[in-house]
Amino acid sequence: MSHYQQVKKILLVFQEQMNYLTKIVGKDLLRTVYTAAMTNQVEQDHYLINPQRKIFQIMNTYIAEGIQQGEFRQDLSATTIQTLIQRCMRANVYDWLIHSEDFDLTSEMSQFTAIVLKGLKNDKLKSSTSSIL
Repeated sequence: MSHYQQVKKILLVFQEQMNYLTKIVGKDLLRTVYTAAMTNQVEQDHYLINPQRKIFQIMNTYIAEGIQQGEFRQDLSATTIQTLIQRCMRANVYDWLIHSEDFDLTSEMSQFTAIVLKGLKNDKLKSSTSSIL
């Protein structure tokens, strides 16, 4: 069995999510969503951070499996890892919204998230599989 299956799944889900945002949702609608979130025009559990979002539930499953299989560091809780990964997504979407059209959201997300996930890997596995990300 290959190491870091859950990490690969997370990166794939993010890649598909960014493709969906850029090709289907678009910048105009996302600007509206982000503006509403930043101006407190919504409830406490805004859609962007609502743990019931399907993408977050999927990520939680992958993170829990990754911790159980020893892919992720053992000194961080699943909630902490989930929060860090969510912030990766929001940060990259925000950057995409404020940059010109030459900002490739899918590519930037993949690179940024891979770097963060590399820092979340179990140290015992890092040395033996350092080239995966």
